[in-house]
Amino acid sequence: MTNTETGLRLIPLAIVFALSSIAVGYIVQILRRYYHVNIALQSISAVSYGLLCLLNTKTPSWQVFVFLGILGIGVGGSYVTNLMGILTSVPQENQATVQAASWSVRAMGIAVALTLASVIFQTVSRSHLNSSLQDPSLASQFSNAIAIDTAKFSSLSAPTRQAVLDAYMSALHAVFYLLLAEALVSVLVSVFIKNNVIKQDESAD
Repeated sequence: MTNTETGLRLIPLAIVFALSSIAVGYIVQILRRYYHVNIALQSISAVSYGLLCLLNTKTPSWQVFVFLGILGIGVGGSYVTNLMGILTSVPQENQATVQAASWSVRAMGIAVALTLASVIFQTVSRSHLNSSLQDPSLASQFSNAIAIDTAKFSSLSAPTRQAVLDAYMSALHAVFYLLLAEALVSVLVSVFIKNNVIKQDESAD
């Protein structure tokens, strides 16, 4: 698989992410509630991570697109419900400060999560490669890369290629299990947020 083909698998995530944000915005506007919508979206995210944990080297390509699309629904829509929770829970004079703090925490969380996921991926892949490959330099070479170099991978023997694929899948599963655990915690935390009513903007009448 080339880098372009790998990147194309992220398109459904980006598209559905944007569409879900727009759709959930309209839904929340109509219902004037976000509590149950948020729990549903967090649950969808958890389900999508659970599905990603089922991926293996024989998984059809269309399943990857579908699973990432489902993830886009949950993550994209929850951006809206999280924002509504903030806007309806703090006084108007503090909303700018709280929103800025929220985005700062979100950005920091993304950075920490990416770092942690990278560490887990490289640690697990290196462990599997060291135990299955006789060449330490080869194990180090592939365990330090998130994406497989197609040219180098093609030059390997069939057993070595399979060992590398197995190591990568084990590392990906470890990352997806981490994300699944985080998503389940998000569902649990969502139960305890305030169920505020979104006030209608009377100035628009």
